[in-house]
Amino acid sequence: MATVGKTARRRAKIVDSALAQWISQNAAPLFVEASESVSLQGRALARIIREERDYMSAARLRRLANFEALLLAAGAEPYSALREIERRIQTDINVFAELGQETAAELIRQIRDDEEPEVGGGLVLDFELDDYVDRMNLLADSIQEVLEDYLLERLPYSTSPETVIEDAISDAFGTGLVWLTGLIDIVMMRGYRAGERFIFTRYEPELIGWMWYATLDHRTCPSCVALHGQIFPLSEVLIDHPRGRCEPLPVFSDYAGLEGIEPGISWLSRQSEETQRTILGPARYNAWKAGAVDLREYSVIDPHPVYGPIRRAASLKEVLGDDAVLYYETS
Repeated sequence: MATVGKTARRRAKIVDSALAQWISQNAAPLFVEASESVSLQGRALARIIREERDYMSAARLRRLANFEALLLAAGAEPYSALREIERRIQTDINVFAELGQETAAELIRQIRDDEEPEVGGGLVLDFELDDYVDRMNLLADSIQEVLEDYLLERLPYSTSPETVIEDAISDAFGTGLVWLTGLIDIVMMRGYRAGERFIFTRYEPELIGWMWYATLDHRTCPSCVALHGQIFPLSEVLIDHPRGRCEPLPVFSDYAGLEGIEPGISWLSRQSEETQRTILGPARYNAWKAGAVDLREYSVIDPHPVYGPIRRAASLKEVLGDDAVLYYETS
C-alpha cells in the first residue's frame, strides 16, 4: 500500500522541519553568540601582536596574557552555551517523542482503520541521554584544542594576526557547529524513535517488527538503499545518520499495508547508471556491478566519537581490503 510509504515520507519531512527550526531557534544563536564573544578576545590579542612589531615566537605568544584569555574564553563560552542547549534538549526531547507517537499512530490507523492508538502517557526514553550530554562536553574541549593548535602553528609567523585569528575561530566554531547540529539531530531523533516504538509495542505480539523505509532518490546513501524493505524485530532501534530520511513501518503478522514496497536493492537495480553512480560513487559502483560485493555490505554501524553509533556507508576499502584497488577509476 503506497499510501503508508507516502505517510511515512510526509511525517519524516514534518519532523525534519521541526528539528531544523528547533536548532535555528535554540542552538545556533547560542553557539554564534559564544563564537562572537571569543572573537572579541581574539581581536584584543591581534592588537597586542600588532603593537609588538618584532618577531613573535610560539613560546613568547604563550606567555601573553591575552593569548591565555583567548583560550580561556574558547573553553568557557562554548561550554556555557552547551549547558544551556543541554537544558533545552532535556526539556524539549519529549516534544519529539510525542511526534514519534503521532507518526506511529497515524501509520497504524492507515493499516488498521478499526484501531485508534492512544497517544501520550507512560513514555520512557530507551537510551541514556547523559551519553549524549557527555559528547557535548567534548565539543568545548575540541574547540579550545583546535584554536590553540591553529594559533601556535600560524600566528607567530603571520604579518596579518587579525586574519589568522579570524580564520582560527571560524574553523574551530564552524566545525563545532556542524558537530553540534548533527549531535542534536541524533539525540532528538532517538527521542522520536522512542515515541514510535512506544506505540508499536502496544500491539505485540500481532505486530511482529518494523520495516526500514527510506526515501529513495539520487540523494539516498548506499546504506539506506540497502536497508530499505528489510524487516527488524521490535527490540532493535532504527539507527540512522544525521539528517536521515528513513522511517520504521509497523509490520503486522499479516503484513497488511506493506504490499508493493520494493526492496531498495531491487529499486537501485532498475535505476539508470548515472543514478547508480551518484548514489554509490565510482568504486563502489564498479565493485557492485562486477558482483564483488553485496549491497548490504555497504551498510555498517559506526561508533562515531561525536554522534555515537550511527549507520553509514562503508568505503570499498573497508569491504574488500586491498582488493578495493581493482575497482578504482583512474583518469
